[in-house]
Parts: sequence; structure tokens; C-alpha cells
Amino acid sequence: MKMKKIKSPISLTNFYIKKFLKKNTLIFGQNINAGSRLGGLTRGMDQFTQNSFNTQNSELSLVGLGMGALISNNKAIYFAKQLDFLLLSMDHLINTYNSSLCQNSKGAFVIVTYIVDTGYEGPQSRLNCLGDFASMSKINCRYLISEKDIKFNIKKALSNKGLHILCISQKFGNSTNQLIDDNNLASNDDTGSYFRYKTGDTLTIVAYGFSIYETMQMIKTKKYQKFDLFVITNPANTNIKKIITSASKSKKVILMDDSGSKNKNLFWLESKLLHLKIKIKRNLNDDIVDNLFLSKYKFKIKNTF
Repeated sequence: MKMKKIKSPISLTNFYIKKFLKKNTLIFGQNINAGSRLGGLTRGMDQFTQNSFNTQNSELSLVGLGMGALISNNKAIYFAKQLDFLLLSMDHLINTYNSSLCQNSKGAFVIVTYIVDTGYEGPQSRLNCLGDFASMSKINCRYLISEKDIKFNIKKALSNKGLHILCISQKFGNSTNQLIDDNNLASNDDTGSYFRYKTGDTLTIVAYGFSIYETMQMIKTKKYQKFDLFVITNPANTNIKKIITSASKSKKVILMDDSGSKNKNLFWLESKLLHLKIKIKRNLNDDIVDNLFLSKYKFKIKNTF
């Protein structure tokens, strides 16, 4: 299977799922083999495997089906329309999954879905808090952003046991612009929880999840020079050693997070930076639940000295 010129996160996700798909994996979801195929996310999946099935719109039952595959030591992928609807299946995602951990189940269940972050979808599209899902259970949650992390995290999810939730930005999922030049990848940790692009000692920039899209626009506008850029793909990331090392050198940090959660994981990182008396500039979208049409974020500058 040769890779064509594919740039958008949706196309990349589709390509790498097909590339790393394990034999006899059950694939299911609403209209994944018909219509738009979830905006192209599952295009050609039914031609790639005979185990791809259209299902009804019942998130609780569908997650239960996937959990059954996991507990019985099989593999399943559920393509869900959006993260918000998984709230209907939280009993399975928390209690059934934790039960599977006690049983030491060898199976794997992967949920691939969209985070609705365009701001125009109404009351059932305001969640935008993958970190909250990660904190409720021992779920491996990942943002799918650029080619390097998409390839890495899909390969990990389809190769390892357990439950994995992989999310694409609905707002930027079809963007064909190269978000980050992968040739500038400096390093990442072994779990793929963060990717470090660019290297420099005058500034440290940390972008959580899809805030990297706003971050890249900021970088182009401000024309920062010689900076470290960390992209956090695991919202519950706790491996901040290299970030702290970078911040200790630069003494200036910009923290970016556009999730709708009030429990932002970067607060823990911020507390560490405050202890080191490092200047912090924060771009936190705290009002996304109340202001659906928020398109630009304002910085709150905090002098830590």
C-alpha cells in the first residue's frame, strides 16, 4: 500500500488505520459505509476489510459491543460521529473498562471520533474536553494533529491492548495545509504523549491538542525566533521533564489550550513553572461553553516575579 500525497488529518487517519489494521478487527459505526462516510474518515474501509458494518445510532450499545470485543480478547474499532455523544456510554467507558483491567483482558478497543470545535453546532456540541474523558478512567486519549503523531498514535492504538480514544478536529480535519513541518521534529517521548518541534533557547511554547492550530497562526504573526515548540497529544500528559528543562533555559513560556474544560492539565505544568519563577503567558479558552462564536483568544499575562 503506497502512500499518496495526503496532508489533511482525516485522510492521514484513514490511510494509517488501513495501514496498521490487524486481521479480523471488527469495524463499525453509523453510516461508515454509506453517505459521506463520516466526512471521508472511513472512505474505502468496507473495500479494505470484510469486517466493516453500518450500525444504528446507539452509542451506549455500540461502545458495549466494543467493550465485549476487548473483554473477549478480540479487536474492534468504533467510528463515532463526535466526542459529545460518547457521554451516553460513560458507564462502559469507566466501569466496564476498569473491570476489563482487573481481568487483564488482552483485547483492544479503539474509538475514533471528531471533536466538534467549529462553534456552530448547538447544545450537543460543546464538550471539547478530551482531557475530562482521560481523567475519568485509565483511557488512552490522543489528539490526531500532524502526520508524525497520527502515524505514531494510530500504530500504538492498533497494536496494543486496552481502550483508546483518538480524536480529530472537525474544524481543521480537512485542512490540506502542512500544519507543522515534520522535518523539524526534534524528539518525542516513547508513548507519543508529546512531540517537540523546533529547537531554541529564547522561548518555550507548549500547545495542548488542537490549540496548535491557533499557535501556528500566532507564530507566523509574531515571527518568534529560536524557540522550543511542544505539542501535547495526550491531554493527561504527565511527562514534562523536557518541557521544564526547556523553560528553565528560556525563562519565558507561552501555554496554549483551547479545550472547554475547567480542569486543564496545563495548570499542573503552570504550578511547576511558577515555582521556578518563570514568566508565563497564557492563552486559555475558558469561555467556549458560553461563547460558541469565539474565534480569537486573548492572552492573560501573568508576571511571576
